[in-house]
Amino acid sequence: MVFAGAMMSARRFVRLGVRGVMYESRNEDWGLAGDTYEDEADRNSDLDLVAASSGPRMAIVGTFIASFGDLIG
Repeated sequence: MVFAGAMMSARRFVRLGVRGVMYESRNEDWGLAGDTYEDEADRNSDLDLVAASSGPRMAIVGTFIASFGDLIG
């Protein structure tokens, strides 16, 4: 669960690579309003945000489960 949380946090880097992340962070498109997806890149960008926000939570929960599971055994 910790590994899955770490991978979700790094989804953007895995999908785009370091150069792609640097390019995307410098070139923002502020013209879209709402949840309209004109192409797959916009949809993937929104999924990256969801994964980046839920990944650390998942890693923390997995750490607690692993640590308290060791106390039982």
